[in-house]
Amino acid sequence: MTAEVALQLVANEGNLYANYEQLVGGGSRVPAKFENDSHRLAVVGSLFGSYGEKLRYGVLSLTKNGLPTYGEIFCRLKPITIDTRVSFLEWNSYRFASEKKPSATDQFPPGYRADWERRSVLAAVKLGTQLQCGQTEKDWEGMLVVSDGKNRTLDDFIEAHIYEGFNVFSIEAMTAAANILRGRRTLVRAVITKFEKMQARS
Repeated sequence: MTAEVALQLVANEGNLYANYEQLVGGGSRVPAKFENDSHRLAVVGSLFGSYGEKLRYGVLSLTKNGLPTYGEIFCRLKPITIDTRVSFLEWNSYRFASEKKPSATDQFPPGYRADWERRSVLAAVKLGTQLQCGQTEKDWEGMLVVSDGKNRTLDDFIEAHIYEGFNVFSIEAMTAAANILRGRRTLVRAVITKFEKMQARS
């Protein structure tokens, strides 16, 4: 997430991580450009129906890192706070809706989703042709989360869908992305420092 969003979470324990639909609906942010806004709503509606407005999106990772194309701070969530309300999709929603479910009336194809307990099976199926004996967890992470840090359309990952929000106490770790712009480093460092102080007190 961006440093500003992370700051909202650490600034007030009662703040919940809100999704795009909630922020726009509540007047906290303006909608994206019409073509992007309408595309987003169409994808969410096609894949998740009315549940879409309740979902928060993340990425399945083996480390504390995530996708730098979505912000400077990665938040690793505590499994106990989400394991009963999270599901996973083999690709990101936009790509999946375009290639695997082009029509809202099409049935959701089987084999591309998993719950918490079966997430490893989904990952193994997706990465099957790349897996080899002797590989390490670092090798697997490099296959599981692919990003050049600049272009979202080139990102490749397993998307997490978390039903409803979470606050700062659901976060296990906050980590800064690499190559943060110089003008942003002070804010990022301040947010992570505040989070670590909260963790030390709890």
